[in-house]
Amino acid sequence: MYSTSLQGQIVQISEYAGVIPGEVSLLNQITGAFIRVFAKAIGAEVESPGSLLEASLHLSLLSDALAKSEPSELFDRFHYLVGMGFEQTGALLARFNAEIEREVGYSTPPLENDDWYRMLLAFLHYLAGGHRVQALSVLRTMEKIKSSLGDGEHILLYESSIRALWLLYRGQTPYRDRHTYWESLLFGPMDRELSHQENRIKLLARQVQQRRDIILGDLGQGNEGEWLARRDILGLAAEVFWRDYLFGLANRGITTFTREQVGPGFDEWLRVERDLLVILPTGSGKTIVGELRSALALAQGRQVLWLLPTRALVRQTQRELFGAFHKQGVVVEELPVTEDFTPLFADDGFSQQRYIAATTPEKLAALLRANPEAVAQVGLVVLDEAQILSEVRGTNAEFVLLKLKQLVPDCHIVLMTAFADTQFALERLLEKFSDNVARLISEIRPTRRIYGVITDELRPQRRPIAMLYPPGIQTEDGYTETPICLHFPNTTLPKQASQIEMAKRVVQLTHSVGVRTVLFVQQKLWTESNARDIARRTEARAMLPVGDLTRLQLELERPSAIEEDGACGVSPHHAGLSILEQHLVEKWLHDGVIKTVVATPTLAQGVNLPFDLSIVSFRTRFNSRLGANEELSNVEILNMLGRAGRAGYVSDGVCLLTDFSRERSTRQTLDDSRRYFFRPIQQMTGYLGLSRLLSLVDEGISDPAWLSDLGELTFHEAQGLISFALDATAGVEADYVESIMQRIREFPSTSQMAVDQIVHIASILANLVGNIHAYTENAQLIEALVKTGMPLEVLDFYLTEVQSEEYSQAREQDSSIPWADTVVLKSLQLCQARNWYQRLIGDMKLRRMNLECMFASITLWRNGTPMSQIERTWVLNQREVDNRIKVGEFFNHDISVFTQFWGALAVCESLIYKDFPEWLDRSILQKLPTYTREGVSTDLEHDWLRVIGGMDRVVAHRLAEIIAPDNVEGRERRQYLRSRLREWKYFPQNLVIPDDRLRHAILSVADEVIRD
Repeated sequence: MYSTSLQGQIVQISEYAGVIPGEVSLLNQITGAFIRVFAKAIGAEVESPGSLLEASLHLSLLSDALAKSEPSELFDRFHYLVGMGFEQTGALLARFNAEIEREVGYSTPPLENDDWYRMLLAFLHYLAGGHRVQALSVLRTMEKIKSSLGDGEHILLYESSIRALWLLYRGQTPYRDRHTYWESLLFGPMDRELSHQENRIKLLARQVQQRRDIILGDLGQGNEGEWLARRDILGLAAEVFWRDYLFGLANRGITTFTREQVGPGFDEWLRVERDLLVILPTGSGKTIVGELRSALALAQGRQVLWLLPTRALVRQTQRELFGAFHKQGVVVEELPVTEDFTPLFADDGFSQQRYIAATTPEKLAALLRANPEAVAQVGLVVLDEAQILSEVRGTNAEFVLLKLKQLVPDCHIVLMTAFADTQFALERLLEKFSDNVARLISEIRPTRRIYGVITDELRPQRRPIAMLYPPGIQTEDGYTETPICLHFPNTTLPKQASQIEMAKRVVQLTHSVGVRTVLFVQQKLWTESNARDIARRTEARAMLPVGDLTRLQLELERPSAIEEDGACGVSPHHAGLSILEQHLVEKWLHDGVIKTVVATPTLAQGVNLPFDLSIVSFRTRFNSRLGANEELSNVEILNMLGRAGRAGYVSDGVCLLTDFSRERSTRQTLDDSRRYFFRPIQQMTGYLGLSRLLSLVDEGISDPAWLSDLGELTFHEAQGLISFALDATAGVEADYVESIMQRIREFPSTSQMAVDQIVHIASILANLVGNIHAYTENAQLIEALVKTGMPLEVLDFYLTEVQSEEYSQAREQDSSIPWADTVVLKSLQLCQARNWYQRLIGDMKLRRMNLECMFASITLWRNGTPMSQIERTWVLNQREVDNRIKVGEFFNHDISVFTQFWGALAVCESLIYKDFPEWLDRSILQKLPTYTREGVSTDLEHDWLRVIGGMDRVVAHRLAEIIAPDNVEGRERRQYLRSRLREWKYFPQNLVIPDDRLRHAILSVADEVIRD
């Protein structure tokens, strides 16, 4: 539960304070107090060591000793321990007591409020020790306590305290001549003798201010020119930029860094000439490490790219970087380019000297194909969530890193991940890109986790019981002598209760007192049914934000799955919800509107959310390819459990697995789960990037028939291999093997492959290339195959169609979209018997779908039709809920696969008419893949969708009807649309439209996306 180093600190700090560690048993005491508060709140009886009173007394002794000491690096760890003690013994108690005080309308002054004072000491000790992330979490808890007091008698004192604490956190000082009581206590002299309590606060605040000056000095504050010169960055412009950046850091309160962030020292890794591998647990501050490297590249006058695996993470990162750099004139945006074979907006962006773009590897790959010159000034690329290199999309990720290094040799790479099992593989890969690699690697988390299981005790009645591992060093093969047990005397289980039902009984208790909880279940439908069950048992109702509800109404034109339950503080979350619904669930959780989420594992792959408790109710999943269940990996389970605790929001997370006792003792059930929690990290042995794709090559690919059915590979894998093999042999007439081997060796990931393995793979791919040339010598067909990797017969059909009379007539009659839809539909109908097609729709669980209905629904989607009408048009399941989920998942995710067929048609058109650029510029076929994926049918609708955040499709269509500027296009038009949105945010009276629902929705969107 706690690291060896943390327990060693108990001995050191106890000796320093004159307390015998054996008598203190501090870890047991503070954990016991935390669990007791948690258990009492949810009506559980607890068997736990420790006493809140004893822990508080000992913490007070230690706090006094540290407050009177001179700042020292040795004491940084002690401050963490004492801060942790005060927070663990006080955070939940403070939250629950504040609710009671709010209900009865009673409050006490801050320094007479034990809960407040406990949190204040936690905050000061964390900051004094440089543990800024934990301090932020405490400060946010204090803000919530203050907010819950309403207009109580002492509210002004609490508000004054919060303002002063934010100044201290941000490294600022009061700007008025006359200080409030709290400002004087923290920053200035007091005109009277201080009490013991006040003196401790003042001494700790002084230590915080001394630390701020030391840390910013290490980053060159006050000596910017010389500091930059040591990094070979010269010039007044660079010096001014860095000075302004450090000033911005201080204003944002980033004046301390953890040991894990500093690592071997800023002089070691904060240098423009070094590549960097960052492996830190979730919430440990990887983003600020990437930000510092980005700031250094910007000071150098270079541009920066951030690569992330999902659009949600791209949006989150863009917001964070915008907040860090926009005041210095840096343009920070999502890369405008689309991810299509013929990408749109490839000429946009990169126009500013200081520019940061956040994007996915696929979009950057499209840009590098279409406009490689655009990246000439890029000096840094940051690949966040670098474990993507070991996944299906790893080939694209490695390709863009390799291409960037080839185009810009002095561009440097930062790889960042929270997955410690990827360390050796990523080190090996990065060392092939560079011989100058720095490392920031640690397993120390900024949040603490309490692990355990929910199981069933059978006597006297069958009831759920939570069994927790006690504080101490835990191992996979250990034995739990004295578990911490939470009994639920008023909760019984029916004989046939499932593990979800067992978990849900506990969640109903946590939900009733506002403990932020996520319950992970296997299936999308189960998230909704179980969220509904919890909501039905909830009496409290809340008003959901009106603007958010109108956005949902416009997008769906039916009740949302998150709306009714959301009013009860609970919501489902799964991939079948619209992107807007998923976003609003996350927003409402952040804002405290909902407390409980029932989710599928996709939630664990998205943005971080502030949960106190995470429960995983399953350990296996069904593999449709194998037709059987398979065990989840430890990494997958821990990733879901790790949603409990979020740095800067929730310092202590409770992580529980469900498991029936099945005649075992409850203690044995707990110990049987040790392998999930405490198994040592095993370094991954699989392939990364291109080598992962090449490892799938088998003899069957040499068979000419493989070109028709694509064997056992996924559609994406087959596309990648075909494109790679043809691109490697472009212009080669004879020795395909040597050309393919040469291209393979360019990719760093293939260095781990044996020579004979590479030769064997190259021989098979050479046979594939030979089979393609035997099938056709049509240069345009071969080029289309290189660009898309799509099935030959599909491309052959498209090349014929774009030269037909029907194509010309469609262009003349402005009916290119229905013509293109018909061509794509026919191509899929031609291939319905093919193995690749059956496997493609099988993987999407669409085997019984009607293609004509699918295409009719896509037309409605592009026309801005609400989802309810689309769902009625395309019936994939007779049950309304199942149909809604299936259709939703298609338009959220699967449509991107089908969009490639419109993309391939656009490629064929561009090859046939490449000598007529003006003809292509006017062709809607070149834009249709993007329109189809995003749900628009004009450039204006697409511009509006981008400006308002990419989630409110129907609102974008309605806005395009209202505001259609003349004589302006592209970036200029988007800037104009953004200016109108900004105007409506600050002057809502200027938005005059008859539709009140639309007006509420537009203002809600404007408030969310405009961040000045």
